[in-house]
Amino acid sequence: MSDSLQPQFAEVLTLIKAAQQKVIATANQELIKLYWSVGKYISDRLATSEWGQKAIDCYICFRWGIWTPLL
Repeated sequence: MSDSLQPQFAEVLTLIKAAQQKVIATANQELIKLYWSVGKYISDRLATSEWGQKAIDCYICFRWGIWTPLL
């Protein structure tokens, strides 16, 4: 490789890594929002007695494909 190209390639690599970091940060922000929303949704259902404590166990089964409504 030509020595004159190394700085240019390093600059391209720096641009790629910076973009990757932005993607990771954005994805993490969205996951935090999602987890907060899910937690609030579940908490609201439990607080209004729409769901009982067994609802969480049923959700876990549902999530993993072993739906058992009469847990």
